[in-house]
Amino acid sequence: MIIGHGLPLNSSRLVIDVTPDNPNVVYLLSANNSNGFQGLYKSVNQGDDFVLTANESKKIYSVAFSNKKTMAEKLK
Repeated sequence: MIIGHGLPLNSSRLVIDVTPDNPNVVYLLSANNSNGFQGLYKSVNQGDDFVLTANESKKIYSVAFSNKKTMAEKLK
């Protein structure tokens, strides 16, 4: 994974998960050091490049992913 390839340069908290059915698909949650949610990002090339898929302006204090096979279907 390369910061800056579609990801914010000022991320301080990252949570990453790989889709079990397709290891090319990687999801990443990003937050800044003020607990500000920067977005949910998706990569289809094993984390080389990311595209922002969801972004809301909210404060977050904890982030987690569920590594279930249905995750890719839910986030399409």
